[in-house]
Amino acid sequence: MKNKKQNLSFKKEKVETGLGGVGYPNPDTIIKLNKLECGKISGPSWRTKDNLWHVSFMVKSGDSWRLVRLKKAFEKESEAREFIKRNWDAINEKYELYQFED
Repeated sequence: MKNKKQNLSFKKEKVETGLGGVGYPNPDTIIKLNKLECGKISGPSWRTKDNLWHVSFMVKSGDSWRLVRLKKAFEKESEAREFIKRNWDAINEKYELYQFED
C-alpha cells in the first residue's frame, strides 16, 4: 500500500488454551499498517517442520487478495519483527498490500 503516512505496528494474538495450546503454543503476531491488518508473523506449531517463525503478507490480487509468505524464516518472533522494520521500504515497494479491518 503506497500511501502518504505509514504507521507500522504489531499486535500479539492471545495464547491458545486447552488442547489448542498444545498444537499452537506460540501465538501469532498481526502486522498492521495504519491500524489495519496487512500480514502475520506465524509461530511454530505442530504443522511446521522447521520450527521457525514465518512472515506472510496479504497482497492485492485483482479485486481480492492472496497470501504471500516470505522465504526467510526466523528463530524468534522478535527477529521477524526487526527484519520487517529494517526492510519495510523494500517490502512496501515490492508488494501492493491488501488491508482489512478487524
